[in-house]
Amino acid sequence: MRHSHSLTNQGPSLQRTLFAYISIMLLLLLVGSFTLNITTMRDYLQNQLQSHAQDAATSLGLSLSTSIDAQDRVAAARIVDTIFDSGDYRKIVFFDLNGAAIVVRANSLTVDTVPDWFVSLLDLKAPAKSAEVVAGWKQLGTIVVESHPGYAYLELWKVIRSESIWFLSILVLGLFAARWLLAGVLKPLKQLQFHAQEMSHRHFDFRAPHPVFRELAGVADAMNDMARQLGGVFEEQLNLIEDLRQASFVDTLTGLSNREGFDGRLKTELDSQQHTAKGSLVLVQLNDFGAVNESLGRDRGDALLTSVAQILQKYEQRHQNAFAARRSGADFSVFMPSVMDDEIDVLVPKMISEICSLSDIKHLLRDDSVHIGAACVKADDTARTLLSKADLALRQAQSDGISGWRRYAHIQSAEESMREVHQANEWRNILQEVLLSRDVKLHTQTVYDGEGKVMYQQVLSRIEVEGELTVAGTFLPMAERFGLMVPFDQLVVEKVVESLADPEFLMQRTHNELAQGEADNHRYCITLSEAALIDERFLSWFDQQLVQNPSLAEMLIVEVPEHIVSYNENALVVLSNMAKEHGFSLSVERFGVSSVPFSYLQRVDIHYIKVDHSFIRNVQGSQSNQFFLRSAIQIAHGQGINVIAVGVESEDEWQALKELGIDGAMGYHLKRPQANEVFAS
Repeated sequence: MRHSHSLTNQGPSLQRTLFAYISIMLLLLLVGSFTLNITTMRDYLQNQLQSHAQDAATSLGLSLSTSIDAQDRVAAARIVDTIFDSGDYRKIVFFDLNGAAIVVRANSLTVDTVPDWFVSLLDLKAPAKSAEVVAGWKQLGTIVVESHPGYAYLELWKVIRSESIWFLSILVLGLFAARWLLAGVLKPLKQLQFHAQEMSHRHFDFRAPHPVFRELAGVADAMNDMARQLGGVFEEQLNLIEDLRQASFVDTLTGLSNREGFDGRLKTELDSQQHTAKGSLVLVQLNDFGAVNESLGRDRGDALLTSVAQILQKYEQRHQNAFAARRSGADFSVFMPSVMDDEIDVLVPKMISEICSLSDIKHLLRDDSVHIGAACVKADDTARTLLSKADLALRQAQSDGISGWRRYAHIQSAEESMREVHQANEWRNILQEVLLSRDVKLHTQTVYDGEGKVMYQQVLSRIEVEGELTVAGTFLPMAERFGLMVPFDQLVVEKVVESLADPEFLMQRTHNELAQGEADNHRYCITLSEAALIDERFLSWFDQQLVQNPSLAEMLIVEVPEHIVSYNENALVVLSNMAKEHGFSLSVERFGVSSVPFSYLQRVDIHYIKVDHSFIRNVQGSQSNQFFLRSAIQIAHGQGINVIAVGVESEDEWQALKELGIDGAMGYHLKRPQANEVFAS
């Protein structure tokens, strides 16, 4: 699975830190300014109250001095009331010479339009001021005046309300502006981070935009230059690996496999413990090709070989997992796993007819230009014996003289005939009955990582034939032959979904996930055929299954053959987009056998690649296979892709793979396929 960048989520965010710092500074500035304004206003009003009280005391003292005598309390009260009734004073008291209060007038501190908490909070001081009351040289008493602070409280309340609204508006606008400015300033940093992550995944075609700020623009330019240089280096590395692989396993003229690559795959197909190979081997030879070069020229001769290769490639593409090679000179070979005895008798005459119809073949004016030998896989056949049989059939065809073909005649005993593969009509009936009864058995084979921990379970299908379980390698070629691959894929998906959606299983899964490391045991890999990938109705149905069961996607790994990339990469892209939408993982099987350039790993989001078992067999003694695996692992890890080895059948192979850095493996040496209780129903 692609590597996560969890470290980027650790530590404080620069944008949030700067925003918090600016917010605190702005808040402190506004609060300080607000406090200073209020304090200044309060001090000013308090001084005004003091001055107002002094002026009123002086004025009232003069009025009393000229208008009353010491005994006229009524006149004194009348003069005091004239001033007090204005409401601007909290208290006015006229004391005689003995200190006795002659006239007392007082108001409460309550201000109707100002909250009591505000009055208590500010607590304005309104000091009492006094003046002497005299008649000539005779002192009559003392007048004491204290201004009422209600007006001051009212003014302060109005000022605080208006300034609060103003400061809050400034604060909100300031914070919004700061956030917008920081987002704009730091946006190039996010783009640079994305750019760096793309380069870590070996994606070097992305270019960071040019920021406005000079410092960030320099960083962006440097990263773009580095991306261009690294992209060139990586492209050279890919080309070198491709060239070396082509030189090791591919014929440079025709693009087919060479003898070494073909024989290695054939040996793996027939000799592996895990594969019950069924199919046919075809050897094609152009007779006296040296004369062709002499009569037509070397360039025309090369063109003829290329034309023959293109014909064989058509047969290779029509049959799943088929592979062809140019063995040497004008000798070719094709192995078709899904083609049995009766079908080979139809295909080979068509093949020889197409080759003989090439213009350069006709130009030779010979009737013995092309010969073909074919042999069908029988019980206990190895790669060597099958090649020998096909070669013998080829020699028989050549002995006939004219262009033609022969199939190796295999004499079977009665007992062997009973065990032979069912004839075409019988297989059709068996497969249709299985689909009608939905009687497919699901087994699993465990995939382990280098430490022996379970990564996931590979789902394998089995059907019952004459009381015995038959593996997919036997019946799926027949299903492909009769156009039944899509129904079989749909049936397997249905049974997997039904089992994983079972409430009892989900409850057990939840319980197990409480224990560390248990979650990976509940990931299951299902394989889809090429036919299913290009079937829009199947893909629509599969998408609907995931929509109806959203919790199952994280448990699924969907596996497809690499061969699909060579002729319909868009189908793989569609499935990859579906994986992103629903959350399942995507795996490519039989990696490395299709001669597809590794560059598609950069274009499509893939989580696993499963290296074909032909590269795994006796890997400890094969320098070319080790080089291929080492290169594949390096490139895959650069894209965050896990590499899985298939067909590990010995401890030596397993140790060699771990030393090469393989992420996981499956095979008979690690664990054989077995029934799984999850799919017991």
